[in-house]
Amino acid sequence: MLMTLHRLTRTMTNSSKTVETLVEDIYQLLQGSIEIDDSLVQDLANDIANTVRTRLSSSPEKRNHLSLSSVGKPLRKLWYDLNDPEEDVPAPPYSRLKFLYGDIIEDILLWLAKVSGHDVSGRQQEVKHCGVVGHIDSIIDGEVVDAKSASPRSYQKFALGTLPHDDPFGYLAQIASYDAEVGKGKPGFLAMNKVTGEICLYQPDMVFDTPNTEELIAKAKETIAKPTPPEERCYQPVPDGKSGNMKLDKGCCLCPYKRKCWQGLRAFRYSDGIRYLTTVVNEPKVEEIIYDNQSH
Repeated sequence: MLMTLHRLTRTMTNSSKTVETLVEDIYQLLQGSIEIDDSLVQDLANDIANTVRTRLSSSPEKRNHLSLSSVGKPLRKLWYDLNDPEEDVPAPPYSRLKFLYGDIIEDILLWLAKVSGHDVSGRQQEVKHCGVVGHIDSIIDGEVVDAKSASPRSYQKFALGTLPHDDPFGYLAQIASYDAEVGKGKPGFLAMNKVTGEICLYQPDMVFDTPNTEELIAKAKETIAKPTPPEERCYQPVPDGKSGNMKLDKGCCLCPYKRKCWQGLRAFRYSDGIRYLTTVVNEPKVEEIIYDNQSH
């Protein structure tokens, strides 16, 4: 006999679930046969409709101020973002679709958390930490939870807990800042592999895996107030195999300021993509890409 999802959700919520069972409960929900109550379907429809409306009715705006989503970024890039940003270049249509798709996945994840019996609140709640403003994705069972739509490679950072070793977007600083204001000390990332549909909950060790946000924010404020960017680059070049050449670290490759940081940077088109070389000892036997004065 089918139990309606409305009744099931009410019963499960009353059992005082904790965020630690979130993934297990969502998987259990997806494995069952449940008659979904119309009001819950409408909740999801409203969330997705608002997401689509917001994404398509507004154009991306570059922030000219520090936010909690940016405090963990490398300082040199942060300085350029806020003091000397690149001229706006229209994003390709597929890029906008990618972000829209990611937002819808996050809506679905948080909806599944709710209908599997967990208390979900605080969506896009404003938070101020050390004078810097940000907006949280959600609070689930009292803990701050960021929902993430991830590529297979990025998903592994959450699934395996390796994010502290490779966090170019400053996710850990962001969630630690949120937790300091509205959490209970065990925030997490509810991540979905957008190719396979796998989900995981990664809760970082708040002592060993997250930065001291007060010190981080103070340093960020001090840096962006200076008239010139920090001398230290965000990443150092790495060897390009055994050729003797040096190439940009992956953290620099997509950065719009790489040509400001690396004078004389050269780009070559390989079969696996563009490779940016800071030092050329042996001339590559592939096409070189000649850019104009714009940064790419």
